[in-house]
Amino acid sequence: MGLQLHSTFLKAGLPAPSMAVSALAGGGSDSLSGIDLISDLAAIMAPVMEQMGVITASELGPETLQDRIRAEVYASASVVVGRYEVGAWSRRM
Repeated sequence: MGLQLHSTFLKAGLPAPSMAVSALAGGGSDSLSGIDLISDLAAIMAPVMEQMGVITASELGPETLQDRIRAEVYASASVVVGRYEVGAWSRRM
């Protein structure tokens, strides 16, 4: 539902919510960067991606994907932003 929470609160007759977005982010050397989550998701989705013609499992190389992403992020001094979570809350008086 994510960013649709604001309009959902309003449609439910609640006050406009306060909202926050939280995401894992980090570089290649950061163990909390979310690279493991991204590579695991890609490995899990590999059969679907293959079925849709996006990529073959051998092209994806799920067994080394995490290490390859981490090396590329580290080599390019990049930052990876993983999935995000949206929270919303309001108070009804």
